[in-house]
Amino acid sequence: LSQADPERTESSISLLETTSWRWPSDEAGIKALFTEDLAHDILRMRLADLARRPQTPFVAAGVGYEDLNRVQGFRTYGARARVGRELEALEAVLAEVRRLELHGVHESELDTVRRDRLDGARSWLQTEDHAPSSEATDEIIRHFLDDEWMAGSS
Repeated sequence: LSQADPERTESSISLLETTSWRWPSDEAGIKALFTEDLAHDILRMRLADLARRPQTPFVAAGVGYEDLNRVQGFRTYGARARVGRELEALEAVLAEVRRLELHGVHESELDTVRRDRLDGARSWLQTEDHAPSSEATDEIIRHFLDDEWMAGSS
């Protein structure tokens, strides 16, 4: 890769892990989904901190989840790696995932994510009447077609 373009400084690498998926249909499922989403936010925050270090094998990295259809989805782990360090970059991302699984999160990390989420919710409430109606429509459609839990539903 670096021989093909000597000016190239980074490349992308990602790992996709398929998993069963179903939209949560109750409050417990929503809480589990929310908890996983918080963990992803904390992982992204940790990876961003690591990316600022010059010795880190990646310049940016992330984790996430995407649903493919009503029954399958995939977890994503990826990085914009420094050229020649692609495998090392992916290993660093996965090591951070393992670290979170083994040791959990620090209270200050959780406080930061909570604060960011609350700020986002406040911002959304201030602009709610300007939000595209397609977002609400999509949520209602998922509620009826996929049995996704929806605030205000029983």
